[in-house]
Amino acid sequence: MKRKISVDMYYGYDYNFIMNLDNLKWTATTLLIVGFGLVTAGYFPGVIFQFSGGMLWLIAAIIMKDKPLITTNAIMTIAGVIGLIYRFF
Repeated sequence: MKRKISVDMYYGYDYNFIMNLDNLKWTATTLLIVGFGLVTAGYFPGVIFQFSGGMLWLIAAIIMKDKPLITTNAIMTIAGVIGLIYRFF
């Protein structure tokens, strides 16, 4: 008898968790794209969108245990915090 391989067995997570992670990544991507567009156009709120998108991608990378993404988004988040502190203080 062949054993059926399910999504649960393949990923080690349940289907709802995977879909929520995908939603998190798409939300983060959308925030980053909108943020970069706003910053390019010279609007300050774009920085907030970029920071939020970077934080969401950092959370997703930690969940996925993806070291290159963790490194990239941690550095981007730190740079964003330093930029916000420099601008306001």
